[in-house]
Amino acid sequence: MFEKSIYKRLLFGLIGYFLLFIAIIIAGINMSFPIDAWLLISFISFTLFLPIVLKQLLFPLNETFSAIKDGVDAFKDKDFSITIQNQEYKEIGRFVKIYNDLATTLRSERMGIFQRELLLDTVIQSTPVALVLTDRKQNIVYSNTAARELLQVNQQLKGLNF
Repeated sequence: MFEKSIYKRLLFGLIGYFLLFIAIIIAGINMSFPIDAWLLISFISFTLFLPIVLKQLLFPLNETFSAIKDGVDAFKDKDFSITIQNQEYKEIGRFVKIYNDLATTLRSERMGIFQRELLLDTVIQSTPVALVLTDRKQNIVYSNTAARELLQVNQQLKGLNF
């Protein structure tokens, strides 16, 4: 597969833009405009349109970095499901691969932790030993079925004061 390069895209785009600038100057000279005025007009137009051209040339890079930022923000919210499509630019591809590998690792780690917690909760709920966990303010943060039966309460104990 042919890998595209942001640098080549930028280089060829700027060369094309510069050649267009030269063509405008040559066209102005051939139309017998005063060369000083034509050069000034050409330079000003070249300078004004350069940011627009650069934005278009760097669009894949900006789009991918924006996607990576959104993905990292999702990591902060403990959402590891976002993956990024590779734009086939070799400079970006490395970052995309690293991000996607990290997302896959975090997603599988989270799934493993969730499964272990579910298994532990199942074991604790089915044990005949009453178990009540409280925080420093004596609010119940966890209890099992045996604790609810011992205290003769039909509702969840979580959140109640012990």
